[in-house]
Amino acid sequence: MIPRRPLIARGLIRYLILYVLQDGPKTGYEIIKAVEKTFKGVYRPSPGLIYPNLSYLAEKGYIEREKIGDRSLYRVTELGIKALKEKKEYVEKHIEKARKVGRRILPVKDLFAIVGMLMSNYEFLDDDQKTRIANILSSTRREIEKVIGGLNECCEG
Repeated sequence: MIPRRPLIARGLIRYLILYVLQDGPKTGYEIIKAVEKTFKGVYRPSPGLIYPNLSYLAEKGYIEREKIGDRSLYRVTELGIKALKEKKEYVEKHIEKARKVGRRILPVKDLFAIVGMLMSNYEFLDDDQKTRIANILSSTRREIEKVIGGLNECCEG
C-alpha cells in the first residue's frame, strides 16, 4: 500500500481556523464549511480535527468562544490576528498548493466515491441491483470512451 501524504501541512489547521475566522465569528460547523470552501471542496477537515484545535486556540488566547444556546460561536482575537499575520504567506502558499492538487484529483473524486460505495455495499445487494449497477457502469464506460476518443489507440502496439 502506498502511504498517503496529507493534503495540508502538519499544524496548518490552526492557522486555517484563524484564516476563516477573519471574516467574522463562526460555529465549529461553519468553520469546517469555510475551510472546505477555501480549498474549493478539495479538503474538508473532520470535526475530530477542528474541535481540539479550537480548544487549543482558545487556551492560547487566539480565539474566544461564546456560548449561544447549545452552540458555540468562535471569533478571532487581536492576538490571533497577529499570529496569523506572521504566518499569512505560509498559509496562503499551502492553500494554493492544495487547490492545485485538487484540480488534478477532483475529476476522479466521484469515481473514488463510487468505488468505495460499491466495495462497502456490494455483498448486501440483490441480483437485480447488481445487474442494474453493472449496466450503469457499462454505459458510463462507453460514454467516457466516446469522450476520450482515440487517445488510447495511439499507445496500443
